[in-house]
Amino acid sequence: QGFANADQVFAQRFTGNRTYQVPMEPHAALARWEHHVGRLTLWSSTQTPHYLHRSLSRMLGIPMGNIRVIRPHVGGGFGAKAEATPLDFCSAIFAKRTGRPVVMEYSREEMFIHFRGRHKQYIDLKIGVKRDGTITAVDQRVVLDGGAYTSYGVITAYYAGSMLPTLYKMPHYRYRGTRVYTNLPASGAFRGHGVPQPRFAFESLLDMIAEKLGVDPIEIRLKNAMTPNTRTCNALDISSCEFTATLERARETSKWGEKKGKLPRGKGIGVGCGGFVSGAGYPIYRSDFPHSNAVIRVHEDGTGVSLHIAAAEIGQGSDTVLVQIAAEELGVPYEWVWLADCDTATSPLDLGSYSSRVTLMAGHAVQRAAAKVREMVLAVAAAELERDVTTLTATGGRIFAKDDTAVGMDWAATARLAFSRQGPVVGTGSYQPPKSLGGEFKGGTVGTSPAYSFSTVVAEVTVDLETGQVSVDRVTDYSDAGTVINPVTFHGQVEGSIVMGLGETLFEDTLFDANGRATNPNLHDYLIPTMQD
Repeated sequence: QGFANADQVFAQRFTGNRTYQVPMEPHAALARWEHHVGRLTLWSSTQTPHYLHRSLSRMLGIPMGNIRVIRPHVGGGFGAKAEATPLDFCSAIFAKRTGRPVVMEYSREEMFIHFRGRHKQYIDLKIGVKRDGTITAVDQRVVLDGGAYTSYGVITAYYAGSMLPTLYKMPHYRYRGTRVYTNLPASGAFRGHGVPQPRFAFESLLDMIAEKLGVDPIEIRLKNAMTPNTRTCNALDISSCEFTATLERARETSKWGEKKGKLPRGKGIGVGCGGFVSGAGYPIYRSDFPHSNAVIRVHEDGTGVSLHIAAAEIGQGSDTVLVQIAAEELGVPYEWVWLADCDTATSPLDLGSYSSRVTLMAGHAVQRAAAKVREMVLAVAAAELERDVTTLTATGGRIFAKDDTAVGMDWAATARLAFSRQGPVVGTGSYQPPKSLGGEFKGGTVGTSPAYSFSTVVAEVTVDLETGQVSVDRVTDYSDAGTVINPVTFHGQVEGSIVMGLGETLFEDTLFDANGRATNPNLHDYLIPTMQD
């Protein structure tokens, strides 16, 4: 019906490269058994401690209660460390057999061979439009090169289709995805998890359509742009949405109107848009557990607070953000909060670092745990000050009356009183997305999220018309990420994605010979952008 209503239909095939995350730190695992009680402790460079914990239990045939997983500082992940590796299992098995702790790690070449990088995708895309550029229908067929094993490939195959309708309104949409086993290292979850390549294809074909129709590329995007409080054709609920604002701000700041079609020969300006979930609406395996859980304990003298959470910091700055949330909700200085970093023996379940979930989901859990502690402490202060608790507030390590700041008391002294009267001052919090997310059709739960992000990027380039060498002169990015908790780490994430996008677009690709052997499995032959670039 949608194509029947179209004035023109455009179709094109696109191919996405098979790129690799290249985290600076290799995969590594250290296993130690307490043989007299049959308990295992495993330190692992992982970004999903809970899923590793569960996988070890199932693989080794012992209860999760007999396994302790500790995530030390992790030197980058980007999806490569989202699943358990052979190192995790082998180090545990070897340590049990030898009676000694065993540490194993991959060399850089082994990292490339283990892979779990981005799937190579072959995308056949068809878009029907009205003469003014209004989209009437989209048909997408994707074949994904999965390599020799499944990894997170099923999810990737779903995501390659489910996320396309979140940026633009599509009244009719069909997606068919096929993940093919090939004689190559397995592809897996890589930043965006299957979504960037279909985005590249759609944005490219949208530009081609705009050129054919004589419509400005930004105008055709504005005409079809997603708006707040919309349910997509594949039953994804878009709540807050400032996609239109990102388009308008990028157009204004980049001076698009002055440059598009008016630059000297060899210079160009282009636009591309993107967005993703703020945490997956459903876990990787069926369960009713909250997705994030946190415990906050006030120290006995009231001058310190411990935050226990198993959220996975892999360099993105989430530990900083979670401590900020705890401190602000409690009303104490940032320096008072101790983060009891990820240890499954001391921290409650969190699903880990993937799908841009930590700030929203773990952040909610921390805020709720801190709110309970704050409530206990304020109740004690209210009794001491003979004030109604609703008239009090806390900030900077002090509790005081909202209408008279002279009436108050020290936060630490109040917490000491609370401890002496009722024992440990502890608060728990959890977060679970709404269970009503998604449609009833096959794959209807994939792409669901409590919130979505949106962004517009304008790139200005110089192209050597003789050699094809591309120089990127300027990139302008506007991203709608909801309420930004920490502007510095937010800008770091945006800048990192721009740099990663430059590498994937201009020169990154894993290469193999006729026998399936990697020919560039090192940082000399597989080039990534550096600070100098």
